[in-house]
Amino acid sequence: MLRTDPPLPGRADRPVWRDCLAHFRREIREGRIAPGTRLPSLAQLETRFDLTRFGARQLIDAMKAEGLVQSWHGRGTYVAERPIHYRISSRTRFSTNVTGEGRTGKVDMLDRGMRKAQGSVARMLGIDPGTPVPFALLLGYLDDRPAVLGQHSFAPDLPEDVLDVLEACDGSVSRTMARLGLPEFRRDTTLIEARLPSRHEALTLDVPPSQPVIVTTALNVDGGGRKLEISKAVARADLIAFVVPAMGAGGIGSGTG
Repeated sequence: MLRTDPPLPGRADRPVWRDCLAHFRREIREGRIAPGTRLPSLAQLETRFDLTRFGARQLIDAMKAEGLVQSWHGRGTYVAERPIHYRISSRTRFSTNVTGEGRTGKVDMLDRGMRKAQGSVARMLGIDPGTPVPFALLLGYLDDRPAVLGQHSFAPDLPEDVLDVLEACDGSVSRTMARLGLPEFRRDTTLIEARLPSRHEALTLDVPPSQPVIVTTALNVDGGGRKLEISKAVARADLIAFVVPAMGAGGIGSGTG
C-alpha cells in the first residue's frame, strides 16, 4: 500500500517533482511499494505532493523512463512487475522456472474435455482435422498473480485417462507423462510471437487490452520423436521474460526449442 506522505519540501535549485522521484525510487526499490501497486492519479499526486500538473506529469514520465512504473490507457500507472527469466529448453518446466528464481507458483485447471483438433494443432500432431483429442485449459500463477494461460491438446492415442492424471498431478504435464510411462517427454519446437490479448485472455490474465502478451506454441514429443502434446501458452509480458539459449547450447538450433 502507498503511504500518505506530506508534501516534500524541495530545494530552491531543484523542482519538487525531482524530490518526489527520489522518494518513489527509494520506496519502490526498498520494497515498501510492492510490484503491481497502483500509484495515485495525477490529481492526487498534485494534492499530496503540492505539484503542478506539469510537475506531476514530469514525475510519472521520469519513473517510466527508469523502469519503475508502467502506464496503461484507462487503467492508470502501476509499479513495474519483477518478471522471471523463463528458460526455454528441451526440458522446459513451469515449476522449475518459477522456483528456480525463488518465487512461488501454482496451476489451476479451468477446463477439460475432448475437442476437435483444427488448424495448427491437427497439423502439428499429424492427425486429420476434426479428430477428437483430450484438451485442458490451465492457468499458471506467479506469486499469486495470473501469469500464463495454457491450452494443452494431447495426442489421441494417449491413455484415455490422461486428463484425470493431469488433474491429479496439479496441471503438471511433465509429471503426467511420467505417470503414463513416458519419462522422456521433451520439447521439440517452440514458436514465439507477440500480440495483443483477446478479451477473454485480458480478463483471465488481469491485464488491459492494450498490454501485449507473448504467445508460445510448442510441440512436445517422447524420446523417439513421437508427438505427444501441443501447448499454446499466452503469457503476460510484464511477468515472464523468455530466455532462448544460443544455437548449439541446447537451444532452438539443436531442435530443443
